[in-house]
Amino acid sequence: MGLRDQAVAQSAVIGSMLVDNKCIGPTLHQISAKDFAWPAYRTLYFAIRDLFSRDLPVDVVTLTAAAREAEPDRDWAKLIAEIQYVTVTAANVDAYIPILKADGQWARLQELFARGAEAQELDDQLEIIRTLNGELVDNRRDAAVGMEDALQEWMDRMKTKPEYLTFGFPKLDRRLYVEPGDFVILGGRPSAGKTALGLQIAYGMADKRRVAFYSLETNPKKLQDRLLARVAGIPLGRMKDRQLTEEDYGTVATMSSGIIRHQLKYQKAAGWSADDILNDARSHRYDVIVIDYVQLITLPPRTRDRVQGMTDVSMALHRGAQSSGITILGLSQLSRPDKGQVNPKAPTMRDLRETGQWEQDADAVLLLYLEKENDRKGRRVLDVVKNKEGEVGRVYMSFDGPTQTFGEHLNQTVPKKKKEEPEYKQTTITELQGHDPDCPYEEERYEH
Repeated sequence: MGLRDQAVAQSAVIGSMLVDNKCIGPTLHQISAKDFAWPAYRTLYFAIRDLFSRDLPVDVVTLTAAAREAEPDRDWAKLIAEIQYVTVTAANVDAYIPILKADGQWARLQELFARGAEAQELDDQLEIIRTLNGELVDNRRDAAVGMEDALQEWMDRMKTKPEYLTFGFPKLDRRLYVEPGDFVILGGRPSAGKTALGLQIAYGMADKRRVAFYSLETNPKKLQDRLLARVAGIPLGRMKDRQLTEEDYGTVATMSSGIIRHQLKYQKAAGWSADDILNDARSHRYDVIVIDYVQLITLPPRTRDRVQGMTDVSMALHRGAQSSGITILGLSQLSRPDKGQVNPKAPTMRDLRETGQWEQDADAVLLLYLEKENDRKGRRVLDVVKNKEGEVGRVYMSFDGPTQTFGEHLNQTVPKKKKEEPEYKQTTITELQGHDPDCPYEEERYEH
């Protein structure tokens, strides 16, 4: 295969990123400069990567200027026009990438074979053989680190203060050490308030980071209502009834600059797969994404059953967080307690719906539920039941329904355990049906 044949795949990948900027992030994540055999296409790759990293638009004008700055003597306008002419859509970029990588590897092998034929010294030949072996091994794997390098790296890390992601609750933040690329599950029983809590956490993190809230069931307008109820302290009922006062509007106007400063975006994601969400997150370079909720993610094609499908989704999110460095907070439904239980037991990780893979893949698992099942005005429990880097344990929360606001409860006392009653022997089977709304007090009306 000659360079002219290889140029087809190179042109298709560069053209796809030029046609549709949304595919730039996912594409750059999968390719590298050495995949481009032609120096001109390698220059365009570096130019696109530089523009993208600086949050600048990637189009014909900016790409031509960037490439010309790197290599002034080439007719970049003509080459980019040719690329545009043959690339009319970016829909097939995922099919082009493996061809590009295979062509790039073949070009490198040809070069090594030619160098090997010309090498006269044994040491030169052995070096080429080692390089050749390296080409035949998956180059995506991280290099092994020896103890000397590991110790030096540790010494360097200890000299810098880490910046962990904060959730906005001091008692919780002291337990968690969440870093970029971690996968966290927040499970909640129906109407416990997991969407409200997830939204509050997302808004807090968006003060310093790019955050997206992927909603698979709730309209962004409703999310905005809940958020403004919390931030501005306006009862949600007044918004629902459209009975806002002049004072309410004034409060929002006064706070508008602070609200706009937050880098939070809502994304309707109904019908999206895990790959759809991850690709979109990479393309927008989000630091944190919140998914509400994970059991609504569309299953991969040809899934045998729902349990296997959810297992695949969990593994995809876990791998996606690690490879991209994006922190993922996945909201999850917990199974309802059995009907007839007066004081149901506190939920555990086994109550995470659909698959036990959530428990295995997550770096931390938090469970949200009412301390007393029938007391919606009482304490809520935020139970850290898995924590790879810190302590587990409960944080007691208060929740104000009208303003959709969570806070740490003033009373953090753990109740004394009562003597357990003999377990009722009859087995009851409960079928879960219908829709589980996750907006506590949404239907209440408040006096104005």
